[in-house]
Amino acid sequence: MKYLFGTDRSKGTADNKADRQLYKIAELPPALADTLAQKNAALERAVRKNSLPIVLSAIKHFCLVIGLIFGASVLNARVTPAQGYRNAPWAYWIAGVCLLVGGLLWLIDRVKKKHLDEKAPVKEARKALRAAVRSADSYLSIPQDAKDTDILMLEYRQADKDEEPRILASLPVELRLFKRDGMLCITDGNAVHAIPCASMTGLRLVESSVPFLDWSKSDPPNREKYLRCGLKLQHGNPEALRYFCALEWENGGEVWQLAFPAWELPLFEELTGLKRPKLPVWSSEKKAEKPAYHRDGSVRPVFYWKLPKGENIASWFAPGSDAMFKLRHPKLYVLLVVIGLFVLLLPWFGFPLLELALIPGANHNAWTLLGLCGGFFVGVGLFNIIGAWLQQYLGHWVTILCLLLGGGMVAASWLLMI
Repeated sequence: MKYLFGTDRSKGTADNKADRQLYKIAELPPALADTLAQKNAALERAVRKNSLPIVLSAIKHFCLVIGLIFGASVLNARVTPAQGYRNAPWAYWIAGVCLLVGGLLWLIDRVKKKHLDEKAPVKEARKALRAAVRSADSYLSIPQDAKDTDILMLEYRQADKDEEPRILASLPVELRLFKRDGMLCITDGNAVHAIPCASMTGLRLVESSVPFLDWSKSDPPNREKYLRCGLKLQHGNPEALRYFCALEWENGGEVWQLAFPAWELPLFEELTGLKRPKLPVWSSEKKAEKPAYHRDGSVRPVFYWKLPKGENIASWFAPGSDAMFKLRHPKLYVLLVVIGLFVLLLPWFGFPLLELALIPGANHNAWTLLGLCGGFFVGVGLFNIIGAWLQQYLGHWVTILCLLLGGGMVAASWLLMI
């Protein structure tokens, strides 16, 4: 089985973008596509210029995290603030400076975002983009009543013959749907893909949890209609879908699916004339009738030496990257997170505490910071081992490098302070 707009990550299988060409019926010419891309890029540049720069945004998050960690350590010390400052003045300075810098950058970022749409360059860029979109729609003959629809772009691996593919990652995108000449058409504004209605076999429920981080609807995600459709929130923001739906059809003996959130079922039912599947009962107050988790067997660590090929490593560090694992194994996920944070922070905080206990008269200066950095690298190496249970292991070479580098820095710091 294949997913339209999906990527097959099975071993020895290439991306199925070539297969998608089977369904492409129209595409923008290069000149018009370049114009549309340039207008999109111009809008992005205008937004970036009137937003906090990426470097300052990274500094903001780094300072807030470090400031909160050192601030919590200072507040939880079992000595008076005066005695604590005499023992480790650097901890107080790091906490104060980081919280001050991070707080100021956070405030500036909030003010910039609040007035972003009022900036003249952003307004002009949006106007130019709308004109380019109208030209592209006219060329592709996209009707004005085409419906904005959430579609899931999935990464997956093929399973055994009698099982559904294993979902690895999910990216929600907003596409437009319309019906023409007995075909369901889907467009992203650059091309039109069409599925013959005669080949459709049904609307299916797929009981597999997937990340869902981007929100494009005008109404808030905490509405009951979205929660009933399996949307899971984290601090009021979308995090994952407990299950999703798919339009299924056949082509030359192959089964294809177009994945989408369950709240889009009424639109697909209207456009295809197919009967919707029964959904698990799930809301803000009720639990599901049955677990909506894809059966993926027991959890075992996966180890290897090098960085895994064919994997989007950057996605492992994105928010919501653990959403599927969390939904399938909620208790085990909490346990692994607790263990991971413990082994990550223990070497980092353990070094200065051990130093104060065993070398009270040591010169706490730059050598202490060297030891802190070394402890951080040791923690990263240990945390990487825990990542093997989450199917996010970076390889033995990363673990060994972090442990050796961090251990060497800690040893050098300790010897220089004795």
